[in-house]
Amino acid sequence: MSENMKILSANIYGFGKWQDQQIDFRDKGLVIVSGENESGKSTLRQFILFILFGFPPKKRESYLPKTGGKMGGRLKVSTREQGIFTIERIHDRNNGAAVCFLTNGVTEDEKWLKESIGGIDYRTFQSIFSFNSSDLNQLHTIKADQLGEVLLGIGMTGSDQIYQTEKKLDSHLNQMFKPQGKKPEVNEQLINLEEIKKRLNDLKTEENSYHEKKNLETKVIEEIDELQQELTIWKKKQLYIEKQIQVSPLLNEFHETHQQLCLYKKDGEFPENGIDRYNYLKEQLMPLKSEFSVLKDNEQNYLTELERIKQLLWDPEILEEAYILSEKSGEYSQSLNEIEYLFTEISKIKKELTNDIDQLQIGLRMEDVKDLSLPFHVEETWNQLKNEKQRLSMDQENVDSETKSIEHQMKNVEESNQRINSELLPLETINDYKQKLNSHENQTKLQLFNDYNHNQKNKWQKESGQRIKQSNIVVIVCLLLSLIGVGTFLVTEINSLLILSIVLILFGIIQRLFVKNSNQRMERILNQAQTVSNSELKLEDEQFKEINTILSEQEKYLTELEKGEDDYQKLRIEQLKIEEKRIFFKTKQENLAVQIDEQIKLYPFLESVDSDYWPKLYHILITVIQRWSKITNLESAIEENKKQLTGYENEITVFFQNNDFESPQKETSEKFTFLRQLIDQQMKYKSNLEQYQEWQKQVHDLQRKITQRMKPYHEEIESLWKHASVEDEENFIKKGNNKNNQQKLENRIADIKSQLSQVLSQSELENASVKQPNEQELKLEAGIITDYLEEIELNLEGKRQALADVKALLVKMEGREDYSIVKHKFHLEQDFLKKQAKKWAVYQLAKQMLGETKQTFQKNYLPKVIKSTAYYFKQLTNNKYTNVFAPSEGDPIQVENHFGIRFNVNELSQGTSDQLYMCLRIALSEVVNEDYQLPFFIDDAFVHFDENRTKIMVKLLKKIGNEQQVILFTCRNSNEFSEEEIMDLQLV
Repeated sequence: MSENMKILSANIYGFGKWQDQQIDFRDKGLVIVSGENESGKSTLRQFILFILFGFPPKKRESYLPKTGGKMGGRLKVSTREQGIFTIERIHDRNNGAAVCFLTNGVTEDEKWLKESIGGIDYRTFQSIFSFNSSDLNQLHTIKADQLGEVLLGIGMTGSDQIYQTEKKLDSHLNQMFKPQGKKPEVNEQLINLEEIKKRLNDLKTEENSYHEKKNLETKVIEEIDELQQELTIWKKKQLYIEKQIQVSPLLNEFHETHQQLCLYKKDGEFPENGIDRYNYLKEQLMPLKSEFSVLKDNEQNYLTELERIKQLLWDPEILEEAYILSEKSGEYSQSLNEIEYLFTEISKIKKELTNDIDQLQIGLRMEDVKDLSLPFHVEETWNQLKNEKQRLSMDQENVDSETKSIEHQMKNVEESNQRINSELLPLETINDYKQKLNSHENQTKLQLFNDYNHNQKNKWQKESGQRIKQSNIVVIVCLLLSLIGVGTFLVTEINSLLILSIVLILFGIIQRLFVKNSNQRMERILNQAQTVSNSELKLEDEQFKEINTILSEQEKYLTELEKGEDDYQKLRIEQLKIEEKRIFFKTKQENLAVQIDEQIKLYPFLESVDSDYWPKLYHILITVIQRWSKITNLESAIEENKKQLTGYENEITVFFQNNDFESPQKETSEKFTFLRQLIDQQMKYKSNLEQYQEWQKQVHDLQRKITQRMKPYHEEIESLWKHASVEDEENFIKKGNNKNNQQKLENRIADIKSQLSQVLSQSELENASVKQPNEQELKLEAGIITDYLEEIELNLEGKRQALADVKALLVKMEGREDYSIVKHKFHLEQDFLKKQAKKWAVYQLAKQMLGETKQTFQKNYLPKVIKSTAYYFKQLTNNKYTNVFAPSEGDPIQVENHFGIRFNVNELSQGTSDQLYMCLRIALSEVVNEDYQLPFFIDDAFVHFDENRTKIMVKLLKKIGNEQQVILFTCRNSNEFSEEEIMDLQLV
């Protein structure tokens, strides 16, 4: 919970028209922010609300600074619980979340800030602790019978949402259920549930007939299953007969092929696949023989080519010398390229150097660069001169700025002193006013003294009578007790009772005498006091207040005048100090000019360049000197490369002359190319020689390998002939053909068995292989089975038709909605009705709780608000209206004047109505402030106030400011505002 929060200062980075501003609220209870229209008062109020509570992104964008920069700022606040801390909030940082900086260095977040201000949000704060002139119209726009509930909503939630919530609850309840209605949701559900229940009863009657049809369906299905089983058995028999009829041609072929196979069983042995194997061996030998013949021809060609190549080859020593010399061709080409590159670089650097000198335009020539020398300390000297000149220029600007500022301040002080002198009264008038006040005070003291004596005398007279009455009572009581004691003594003869009776009589007499004497002494003292009189006239209250106010203002003017004269003397001293600075800076500027002239004498080209650019010119000149040095180095490198080229030319010329080689080329580079071609040709001859030698070796190896490969084939052929018991190829082929025919017959028999196995089982196949079936008998048996199957299928079709009829009837009955489905739907609708009833009960309970909450507020809070409102309204209207009554039973809020006459709020004038609403808001803030002591904002709410009520309102606000900070934004300057309280935005 926040306690006594005060806003101390605001630092605005950017917010609407405000940018880079620091505003001090001076830690006062009442702060008046004054300014003309469009001076930024409302924007400043929105800035404070933005820092405390934050705005949505779209609303923040409407306050972005028009001139750019970040939107946001800081707010320095203080509370009893947290002390002083700073809140910072920036539009585009942390999604607009706040960051709090505590004095102990700890940083907190948005959640901590919300807890520190008691969980109050922007909307609640606006409704309780802040309002402006437009809010005053709320009292007129709200209907009279709604005013009490709007005040209730503001007091409990910070808005009129309580009233709207109750209206919504009534609307929901009417939409859900009405005792005599049909359209509400619950009523419609009851009607729907009744219809479903009627449908459920009808379906229950049909359920018994449905079960009978289901039993008949089961019986027919059983009969159909029996017929299908019998049909399956006879179909298997029919299938077996049809298989035998189908495979009868294959069985006949099987027996005939078997008889032919028996004729080949007498022939002798023959190798397995002998013919194929023999043909394969011949095919394998044929390419080997062809390849062997080709190798013989190639061998002869290789020998001829080897002799020709040996005659073209050089001596190895000459080839070695040529190879070494050709390696130098790369170095020769590199030297040529290097010379060309160096010439290009020299041309490029000279061009850049010329451009640099031309761009400088300081009268510098290429010849001057050769002799130009810049020591290392020149750069530092030129930098010092540049910095000194810039520093003196800035100091001169500062002196001029300070001079203007001092002159402006002195002018303001003079104008202020003149204004104050014009407001001062003559000294005689002031003394006369003081004498009147002293006389008034003396007269007041005398009056108080006389009144005091008179009151004391009256008071003593009343008190004296009471003391006498009390003394007489004591005497009577003592006398009665004494008589009782004497009577008891006479009966019992106890001496102590007699002594006690005498003591009581003496006590009563003594206290009576003491009271009488003390009363007489006090009367003498009061009679001796004389009433003091004074012949001087006493001032009226209004005159006293007016004279007292005039003297206070005159004392304030004198204080301000003395302060203004002190300020003027201080400004004059500052002006003299600034003048001394000006003279000092002038001397430094003259010294600087001398140093610049010295550098121009050493380097004449500096005369056309401002000293501010000398450091930059230094780096350019260093670059120019470095480029000239680079040109000199490149020219030396060219001479070295030319010497190397001459040596290479002499070496290649001598080589061609010593070996009698004719070279058609004249250029050295072409000679190197020709030499390289000759070397490549010799390397090619050498490679060809090695290649042919290798091929010759490979031919010998291949011939040997082919002979080895042919040997197994010849051996295999001889083995085949031996196994077949033949000696030549013709007999081997004849015997092989017979063996192939036998194999074909065996394959056909196996083929027929394979086809039969796909149709017949293993046992059926074995029987068919032994005995060949009679096709005519099989066809006759098949016809008998077919007739019997047709009879069974006809009976089965009748049963199926009966089953279809029963199922169609059942489907029709089920299509009318099954009883269980309708029953399930009935329970679902019944559950939905319970949920609707529960929802209606929740709304009803919420409305009841809201009513109880309103009654609690009416009982606990509203009387406090109305009582406080009546107090402030009485003060504000100068006792014209003495009481305020809360609205009840549809009646609007009422006020009562000092004659006891009551008025509705709609019967009041615009100004008085606004004043009543302001009192309501202040009272509400005062009640809520018992738990949440936050600042109170008022923005231009005195629009319809006259001058007298404005003064009273300001006094009330000052009083409220002692307990709660009040920030008043206004465009009116009242005399009731002190300078300490006013913060003029025109001066910010």
